[in-house]
Amino acid sequence: MQPLLAHLDAIDTVLKSTDATDLTALADIHSRFESVLLLAEQATGLSPGQMAQLSVRGQDARRKLEELILNEANDALAHLKAVQTAATDIAAMLNGHPAAEMQAAPADHFELAQQAAAEAPADFAESFPAAAHVFNADDLPLVGEFVAEAGTHLETAETELLRLEEDPGNLEAIGALFRAFHTIKGVSGFLNLNQIQSLAHAAENLLDLGREGKLKITGAASELVLQAIDLMKKLIGAVDEAAKANHPLQPTAGVKELSARLNTLADRVIKGEHVQDDPTNATATTGSAAEAIETPGEPAKLKIASSDNTVKVATDRLDTLINMVGELVIANSMVTQDAAGHLAQNQRLSRHIGHMGKIVRDLQDLSMSLRMVPVNAVFRKMTRLVRDVARKAGKEVDLIIAGADTELDRNVVEALNDPLMHMVRNSLDHGIETPDQREAAGKPRTGKLELKAYHKGGSINIEIVDDGRGLPRDKILAKARTNGLIGPDETPSDAEIYKLVFAAGLSTAEKVTDISGRGVGMDVVKRNIEAMRGRVDIATEKGHGSVFTIRLPLTLAVIDGLVVKVGPSKYILPITSIEQSMRPTDEQLSTVQNRGEIVNVRGAILPLVRLHRLFDITPRTENPTDSIVVIVQDNDRRVCLLVDELLGQEQVVIKSLGEDIGEIRGVSGGAVLGDGNVSLILDVPGIIEMSH
Repeated sequence: MQPLLAHLDAIDTVLKSTDATDLTALADIHSRFESVLLLAEQATGLSPGQMAQLSVRGQDARRKLEELILNEANDALAHLKAVQTAATDIAAMLNGHPAAEMQAAPADHFELAQQAAAEAPADFAESFPAAAHVFNADDLPLVGEFVAEAGTHLETAETELLRLEEDPGNLEAIGALFRAFHTIKGVSGFLNLNQIQSLAHAAENLLDLGREGKLKITGAASELVLQAIDLMKKLIGAVDEAAKANHPLQPTAGVKELSARLNTLADRVIKGEHVQDDPTNATATTGSAAEAIETPGEPAKLKIASSDNTVKVATDRLDTLINMVGELVIANSMVTQDAAGHLAQNQRLSRHIGHMGKIVRDLQDLSMSLRMVPVNAVFRKMTRLVRDVARKAGKEVDLIIAGADTELDRNVVEALNDPLMHMVRNSLDHGIETPDQREAAGKPRTGKLELKAYHKGGSINIEIVDDGRGLPRDKILAKARTNGLIGPDETPSDAEIYKLVFAAGLSTAEKVTDISGRGVGMDVVKRNIEAMRGRVDIATEKGHGSVFTIRLPLTLAVIDGLVVKVGPSKYILPITSIEQSMRPTDEQLSTVQNRGEIVNVRGAILPLVRLHRLFDITPRTENPTDSIVVIVQDNDRRVCLLVDELLGQEQVVIKSLGEDIGEIRGVSGGAVLGDGNVSLILDVPGIIEMSH
């Protein structure tokens, strides 16, 4: 009876501190009533009459909870009170003191309860039929919310489980793991997602032993829970696809088997058996071994942090808001430009337009901040990747994360996942050596892989740093010549050689493995990062490791730009790339044979790039001394762009050029200016590449 009473006590505790709007708490209570009914069916010592009474009260409480969650209750407070009364009455009955109103149940309720008890299988994991689930149209909005929240819970669970591998006694991590599965079980049960509920329940039972201090979640236990997380992700993905396509949800293989293994391990720990730890296949067998699962001492109390008051908003609504604010910025620029000729004569109009401009800028800054999210979400996924790849490759690696709270545009963070995964995988496979190799080279047996994020100028930098063997310069050069990427007589610089790792099909691996080696991936990395208006730089030292630096814009939507004119055309240069502008003198200009024109800027020799030649435009003049040069920089590279005139600074909304136009070298997008005309936004790194 103890597990039943524990659930009822938890229900009473949660009810005393919640209200009818707390859906997470209501789902928790609903899940616990499910557990009460299931445990009661398997309990011994209950008479048929008691079973019927318990079933009637439990089913009635469950229905009232469902009405509360669906917002269908006419009197929410009365519903909550009825649920609490049901929990109290059931607890009283189990303690041998049946409540007065429970002495006799209506005949029809008694028959229904007897029938339900007779039909219910004894094993929770076997109690769900492997049949397709058809979604109710009314449930689809709840399914969407469930998928989003379950994904967050599973990410948390994975992170906390990896924390436990480093600190097996961390009860806060165990508590977070337990709550993640418990919440998923509650909501999935309400939505009749039986396979998810079954697996979550089995994992929750095992983790509950960890919360009670009866089991350390390490070794086989950790592997089983990790497998449950992976299978749960697959189940959640199947729910999402089926709901979006409005198709029946087909059962997923492996749920029954994994649930059984989780339950078997939990049962053996409960019985006090010594369990042999077998992390290879994550099964548990009776016996004794030096890796025996530990039974820790008395657990400490868990501290549960309260969450901030937040409102969830669908991403499509947020994107629509951002787009509308962008259009408002454009409209404000148009109004301001049209009224420019009247502002000197009308101070009232000037004041109002200035006030409107400030409000628009503040609104734009606020709306853009709504899209900013920490890179922590994508960094956490790398923790699992490093663990799995290192184990598969037989390496020992410590992952160090810095700057995980650095914020970046949500769309950039989502697009960053795949490139970062490829680069981390390559660092682990090609960069960091095996423990024996590191020891022979005088290094610690455990390698280090660092993920760093930080702001620099108007960009965010993400570094992947390893202390491995470094990039093999000679191997890359030889493979590039074999593949025809470099001619036999060419002598590229080291920086140019290292950039060849991003060429398609180029790999220096000795053999192809299931980790890497086919030369596929790094070319995709470069293409995906450039699609985000970013770039990748490489620094490496033989025997000491490599640093891959991804530089990305803070946001994909808005930039501050300098509008320049070349002939009849206007272009926009990102302010963050501009160093200064000047009118050159004859003494500063010269020509180097086979190297083109250069400008001497305070002793620095910089290439002169004529934009009118790059874009095939007729300039106002070709004499640089009658024009303006804008010095732009990309990291340590600088060039002088020759333009006819500077038209001023403007905040612009970046627009895609569209699939029909496609990519244009040296151009990152377009923007509508205050005069209503469309101008191209120049890609400074791309232009510097073109100039070389």
